[in-house]
Amino acid sequence: MMNNLDSRHIRILLIDNNEDDFIKISHLVSKFKISFCKLSWTTLRAEALQAIWGNEYDVYLIDENFDDGSELNFVDEAFKSSSMAAVIMLVEEDCNEIKPALNQAGGAAECLVKNQFDARLLEFTVFYVAKHVRSVQALSENEMIHRNFTESLPVMFYAAEPNPPYSPLYISPAFESLGYPLEQWRRKSDLWFSILHSDDRQRILKATETAMNAGSATDYEYRLQAKDGTIRWMHDRGCFVKDESGRILYWQGVIIDVTERRQAEEQLRNSDERYRQMFEKNQAIKLLIDADSGEIVDANPAACDFYGYSLDEFKTRNITDLNTLPAKQVVREMKRATGEKRNYFVFQHRLASG
Repeated sequence: MMNNLDSRHIRILLIDNNEDDFIKISHLVSKFKISFCKLSWTTLRAEALQAIWGNEYDVYLIDENFDDGSELNFVDEAFKSSSMAAVIMLVEEDCNEIKPALNQAGGAAECLVKNQFDARLLEFTVFYVAKHVRSVQALSENEMIHRNFTESLPVMFYAAEPNPPYSPLYISPAFESLGYPLEQWRRKSDLWFSILHSDDRQRILKATETAMNAGSATDYEYRLQAKDGTIRWMHDRGCFVKDESGRILYWQGVIIDVTERRQAEEQLRNSDERYRQMFEKNQAIKLLIDADSGEIVDANPAACDFYGYSLDEFKTRNITDLNTLPAKQVVREMKRATGEKRNYFVFQHRLASG
């Protein structure tokens, strides 16, 4: 069992071959404001599997490239025997390709693209998956404990008719967080359907029908309109319960409000876009240089025009390639600038033309 999340103490295991990733994640975790998290790290497949199968941690951060040469995919092996886990996959580019594998986790699984998240987004995601798994675990407890637990949590538990408009059979008190009294939820059988955002409605209805026909779980995010008119993002995960003959009895699941996480993601995207616009459209010559290695990470169009290099050519060069001074002197000046907290250097540069 996981730690009591009300205390906001969460144990995290990073499963990654790259020490640089561990250093970066450690730095981000140190900036967490809501949760107290203890981060551990392993590069050993056997140690990672033992931790997952033994439920030794609350959240598992797994690099998509983690592998020790074994023929069996690590994610496939890790979760074939684990019915409940809180997992965050760290991927290079696209989360869509990894999602089928994540569905095996059985608890809660999210995906973050490397270099596209900050401490706040990582914290929200860690706390969210840990909280989600703890909530789902409660469903396996006996009925009395289950009811007492679910009705005290800020998580929405439901059981509903398996066909549209999915009239509620049971809803937890947390549904009132949307502003509609429980009595209104019970009296108005199509309330969920009616407050489902119009842009999400057909997608969610189709996905629900497909899951029911396939006998699979439902797992998606969508928007609901609260009674005060605000739009709230929800993560809804459920399943269709059947009797011994295979007849579907009802649809049950949990809903968690993920509005804050969605807003954090949007703010990060906007921040990145503002930076990109300022960098790329600036008429001044701008280079982004790795302070440790001197490698040129990025260059704006003005720099490309001035120096005569394409962006791809820039990314293969070091600042010492542009500088007319000896490499040791360049490195010495860079260290001096870092110590003085300067983000600029005064050098005579060499253009591509020589």
